[in-house]
Amino acid sequence: MNDQLWARGALSAALVAALSGCDGSGAPLNSQQVQQALPDARALPAGWSADHSDTRLATGDDAVNGCRYDTKAGCEGVLVVAKQEVERPGGDSATVGLQAFGTPDGAGSRYGALVDSLGGKDDLTEIDLPAVGDESHAYQDSDETRVVLRVGTVVAVITDESRGTDVAQRLAAMQAERIEQVQGGSPADATYR
Repeated sequence: MNDQLWARGALSAALVAALSGCDGSGAPLNSQQVQQALPDARALPAGWSADHSDTRLATGDDAVNGCRYDTKAGCEGVLVVAKQEVERPGGDSATVGLQAFGTPDGAGSRYGALVDSLGGKDDLTEIDLPAVGDESHAYQDSDETRVVLRVGTVVAVITDESRGTDVAQRLAAMQAERIEQVQGGSPADATYR
């Protein structure tokens, strides 16, 4: 009897490890983990703000509808969608959007759909920024800079209201690190640097 319980426990542990990618990097995130991955005031430079009470967070059908805002493609398997505004001194702002999927393949499909959609817009130009996460692309138009990135099961879209690339690049690097931390089971403490 004890051998059967041990065998069931070992099998359960093996299945959990296989589904979560062993190191946590492929683990799907729940809504609490997604919110933890978003930047908060402690992650940002002095004078910036990110009020989590203003965070928009959706699950279920609302997550699917939120995912479809940019493009309808690649939303199959989305679990959580979240958006956080980041205010900078001088009135400029940025938005961090996260879309969490059940698998890295689901997130990869969404990432590809976003890249195809943004790359096909006449008013956006692809720009060269250092890569972040598992894969990333950056775009610019006359008003803003956008970075789309994927880390494991999560796709992030950073939109900065400026044509300078420094803020968007730093926010993207911070966001990729925060997602990795949460996927690995650690507190999200990466900061804007």
